[in-house]
Amino acid sequence: MFDWSYKYMRANLIKLCLKAISLIKYSGSPIKILKTDLWNEGVEFYKDIINSVKKLSHTKINFFGIDISKLIVFKALNRLRYIYGTQASITHLPFRDCSFDIIWDISTIDHLPLKLREKVVEEYFRTLKFKGVLILVTDSQNIFLKLARSAVLNNILGINKDSIPSDPSLLRIHLQKYFEILDEGCLDIGYAIRRFLFSGRKSRIFKFMFNREPIFRALHKIEFSSVSRFLTLISRQYFFICRRS
Repeated sequence: MFDWSYKYMRANLIKLCLKAISLIKYSGSPIKILKTDLWNEGVEFYKDIINSVKKLSHTKINFFGIDISKLIVFKALNRLRYIYGTQASITHLPFRDCSFDIIWDISTIDHLPLKLREKVVEEYFRTLKFKGVLILVTDSQNIFLKLARSAVLNNILGINKDSIPSDPSLLRIHLQKYFEILDEGCLDIGYAIRRFLFSGRKSRIFKFMFNREPIFRALHKIEFSSVSRFLTLISRQYFFICRRS
């Protein structure tokens, strides 16, 4: 991936995380956020999300993190002294029910076989507080990935089908059983197109230009239709913002 593309996606990730914080009713007490892997915080510092959000947010936050690797947890805690962390798997979170205001899963779920992903969604539901927010980012099975991982190549290279990212629509089905999906979309160029066309300001411009309520409503309907989701064909990653019901 080109450097500019990665930087754009990372900026969008930080915006999503800040948006999740804004959705929590803040009473002055620290809110509790769980990040489900600490690789970026412990190893690839330039991808660190926790420290970036801490600097940009004016909300008091207690950060928690887990990772399957004990070494990664040690490195992250040694670098970011203000976070709490432990070794654990997202299939069995070592926390009580209703522990967190927000959970960030930034492409962690992609490392698990497809058959375990609903179990992970259940764990997120269990450990989130009522009205808590889940940010879930998943690799998208885009057209380039489909070509690269064709059936022929899979047989030659011995790629396990469980390691291939699934269509976001499959994950959406799991999420809808437990959460209200507030927003979803592509993180890279697809997201840029969607935001350009359908941000609040652009929508008001469309309404002003056409001055027709049916057209205005139709534009909003397109935003969340299969037409918008078609952009996943060229997108590397897809996101969901969900609220625990």
